[in-house]
Amino acid sequence: MRVRELLTAAEAREHGRRIGEQMEALRLQLLGVECSLPESPGPHGLSDEEMEAVTEVRSVILCVVKDAVRPAIDDLRGLAAPPAAARSGEDKP
Repeated sequence: MRVRELLTAAEAREHGRRIGEQMEALRLQLLGVECSLPESPGPHGLSDEEMEAVTEVRSVILCVVKDAVRPAIDDLRGLAAPPAAARSGEDKP
């Protein structure tokens, strides 16, 4: 049986911080895809059906970013900060 190596809280916070950075890169990639979608059929000659598909893709991307990815990044960044007790101890002489 393999023994699992346990992390300290500081190590886990550091891992969380790095994962948050990776998720931020993914968030930016998703927004890049969304920005690359046409706003209207215009000169692209897209059919109504294709524009509906584009609108669906845009909606899913923006919903995922807003409702899942952004909150996860914020939570991981919060986790990466020192615990409140450690911060309050810094203020004391």
